Amino acid sequence: MNIPAPGARIIVRNTRWKVTKTEPTKGGNHVIHCVGLSELVRDREARFLTSIDKDIEILEPEGTMLTQDITNGFQDSKLYIESMLRQTIPTGKDIYCGNKAAMDLLPYQLTPAKKALAEPRQRILIADAVGLGKTMECGILLSELIRRGRGRRILVVTVKSMMVQFQKEMWSRFTIPLISLDSQTLQRIQKEMPGTYNPFHFYDKSIISIDSIKKDGKYTTYIENAWWDIIVIDEAHNVAERGNKRSERATLAEILSRQSDTLILLSATPHDGNPRSFASLINMLDRTAIADPDKYTKDDIRPGIFIRRFKKDVINQCEGEFRERSISEYFAQPNYDEKYILESIHNADFKYIGRKNGSGILFKTLLLKSWLSSPDACLETVNNTLEKIKKRRKQTSLSEEETKRFITIERRNELIDADCSILEKLQKQLITLPIAETSKFNKLISVLQDKTSPLAFSGKAADDRLIVFTERIATLNALSEILPKKLGLHDDQVMVMKGTDTDEQQQKVVEEFGKELSNVRLLIATDVASEGINLHYFCNKLIHYDIPWSLMLFQQRNGRIDRYGQERTPYIGYFMTGDSNERKKVSVDSYKESTELPNNYCSKKMIDDNRILQILIKKDDFVNQNIGDPGAFFGVYSIEKEEEITGKAMENGSPENFEKQIDKNISSNDKEGDDWVLKIISSFKDENDSDVSDVKVLPTLYESEFAFIVDAIQKLKYKGISCDESEKIIKLDWKKSYQWCYDLQNNMRHLPKEIKKNDVLNLSAKKEVVINEIKRCRYEEIAWPTVQYLWELHPVVQWIQGKVSAAWVHNTAPVLFLPDIEADESLFLFFGSVPNRKGWPLLVEWFACRVEACAFQEILSLEETFERAKILKPNGFVNTALKADIDALQQILPSIVQKARIYMGQKRDAEVERLSPDLQKHCKKLETMLQKQLNVNWSKTRSDAVHGKRRLETLNRLTHEAYTADKEWMEDILCVDENPFIQLVAVFTSRRALHE
Repeated sequence: MNIPAPGARIIVRNTRWKVTKTEPTKGGNHVIHCVGLSELVRDREARFLTSIDKDIEILEPEGTMLTQDITNGFQDSKLYIESMLRQTIPTGKDIYCGNKAAMDLLPYQLTPAKKALAEPRQRILIADAVGLGKTMECGILLSELIRRGRGRRILVVTVKSMMVQFQKEMWSRFTIPLISLDSQTLQRIQKEMPGTYNPFHFYDKSIISIDSIKKDGKYTTYIENAWWDIIVIDEAHNVAERGNKRSERATLAEILSRQSDTLILLSATPHDGNPRSFASLINMLDRTAIADPDKYTKDDIRPGIFIRRFKKDVINQCEGEFRERSISEYFAQPNYDEKYILESIHNADFKYIGRKNGSGILFKTLLLKSWLSSPDACLETVNNTLEKIKKRRKQTSLSEEETKRFITIERRNELIDADCSILEKLQKQLITLPIAETSKFNKLISVLQDKTSPLAFSGKAADDRLIVFTERIATLNALSEILPKKLGLHDDQVMVMKGTDTDEQQQKVVEEFGKELSNVRLLIATDVASEGINLHYFCNKLIHYDIPWSLMLFQQRNGRIDRYGQERTPYIGYFMTGDSNERKKVSVDSYKESTELPNNYCSKKMIDDNRILQILIKKDDFVNQNIGDPGAFFGVYSIEKEEEITGKAMENGSPENFEKQIDKNISSNDKEGDDWVLKIISSFKDENDSDVSDVKVLPTLYESEFAFIVDAIQKLKYKGISCDESEKIIKLDWKKSYQWCYDLQNNMRHLPKEIKKNDVLNLSAKKEVVINEIKRCRYEEIAWPTVQYLWELHPVVQWIQGKVSAAWVHNTAPVLFLPDIEADESLFLFFGSVPNRKGWPLLVEWFACRVEACAFQEILSLEETFERAKILKPNGFVNTALKADIDALQQILPSIVQKARIYMGQKRDAEVERLSPDLQKHCKKLETMLQKQLNVNWSKTRSDAVHGKRRLETLNRLTHEAYTADKEWMEDILCVDENPFIQLVAVFTSRRALHE
């Protein structure tokens, strides 16, 4: 039997299907992958074996039945041809629909999609800085892939706090419906489905937190047995490898990277200065890119795989979109108790407790860090440390590290006892100092209650909201208990957010803080709230109750309110205990023997610590206004490592040297040999961002989406649907008892419940109406827009489009008698495509065979055809509907189809010639990379005489598997299928032509 080409329509078991892919089997048969076209199987996927289903009927274009269209203004034909035009799949790197999403588009936001689409395989790391709109850039690329038929199954993996925000943005602006797979939903699926059922097969488009997958080991097995068209990993730096050990998150991400054609990684901090960390992300995107993760160059990374811009790079495109931030520093003079506690920490001489994990900053510095947060945080550190070292004292043997340091158990216990004495004394002091009696807390209250302060806060107005960031949970708990009372806030006006919250709790906080009618006015959060989430809609005030020791963390925190879309000045306040002015200090030496300290006492150590924090504040402001990359000052690109450098600067007590050290990193950025990982990343900067006008439009017979939908509804004669021409709004009363309502409800059964709450669906074709609705719904109790975007990707639009196609009798084509066609002329309009082995169109072609006196003359493009037939005539055509004999057209159809086949065959041959060099180039590169990887494997194992051979065999096997899979995938993409697909869509002719 003949094997149908991808795109062909076939009849199997009395049901119509569209072929998406064909695969040969070992026995000489084929597997035919299809998607349903008939009503009962519409959009369902199926596979047929030619060895079983031997009666597969291919609907060949030669057998197309021509039928005269007698409808008024050729409405039926117009709708049918439009439905076929809408099935045209774009090819190439051009943007066709993403630019039309419900957003205030900026040119630079198109660039990631264009870079990705220019590659055979769309796998990209979008690493734009905080606040530039990575989610929007991701949505644009997703829209383009969905429009190309390569986004039916999508999985988004993100942090818990981002789930609702990402889900809502994808639906509101791009009508991409993601089902939230939170813990409750997963439990429900597993209860309702058989035990062996894979929950990831239940929904085609879903979003889940990385921790939800991680906490249950069986999800890994489910993932390994599922496949998606697209996987998105948000905040991807969380899944990069750190050090030599791979975390659970990194392991899961590596598995996910193999389970999709397209992989999109999003991160504002794409590396931590360690070559392995960045290499792990790149190798998720391209497993054959970097052979040695410890040593690689720019040439190992293809250009389309990575993009990174900062605010300064795009500011010229964002006139008025970014507000200049206002920064304030507040110093609280320590009270009597605070001075003694701080001096106790400074003077503490710990003998047993050393550095954190044997390296990094001293325990005393960690203790100082917790004290700078709050007495509660410091007390927690003291209590935990006491418990730990007392437990260690009971051990009757020395660890390996203790043996080097103490030699005997007696000596170790003696030092532990000394440290316990210091900590117990500090413990007593901390217990007597509640947070409400600290100078910093009272300074905070006075600033917030000062009506002249930029941070003045009463919480009365809906847009008078405040975020307070703290690093420690103990501080958060203390603040959440006392701060609302001091500010006169009720319980429902305050929310907290911390890493131990469930995904449902974190999502609720984000949603409530972003709604105007919500009572929430104050958010107290740890740094779990610093990643990705939008907190700027009704809030422009942010306080660092304890100041980060990392510039990367500065950027993440401040980016919650200082970001694209902020309509007011962001006010940011930094609070410190002590004095910034060294002239006011009193010498410590004068009070060494004193039992009391004067009120104006402020040690040099306290001033130096604050100076270091002030340097960080100043550098963050410089980063924001100039270089954009917060990691450039420290040069280590890791929050933990930056904190360690700051901690050591506090130990050394030299703010001047600290500033010189980090300034040196900036000045040496361009010197050869410095930070080669950064140089690789910087080399991928795209200077030429896309222009908003740099997009293409697919052919259409309608002036707008709205006009097509109105005509389609009139044709389908569905009751309960109203169209407002002036406002371009369509209302569907979709929960009535009409038959179409049941069908639509079934079609939308797997959409998020928030979309389906209303009995009436309001769809607007005006982008500005939808954007305003997105803003307006923040003022309501329900944060999901009640007006949805009427565009080509909306499920309702696709449902109506499918109904229009189904209404036309299959394997028939309309004949339109048009007045502007030449007397002896007929135009046979064809749609053709050249697919690859995966069934994806490499080339899509609309063309017409022009016939004179029943003899073929030439091939016309779609534009030439429409121009010749005047098919786009503004006022349309009057259809006289006089019956005509079209037998002559039917008789010459086989010969015309043959001409069309020859034309598409030529197009196929040209496509083979175009793609062959690319395939050869890629295969050659793969061979080179394979050999390089094998050499790296050998160098890693040659020193291991015992296990080296077995380890080398394992590494080589995995390497060959990866390279074989990549080669096969690239061959599937770049190898052209032998049979182009051809379909006769319509015939434009003149009645006079048939008479003659």
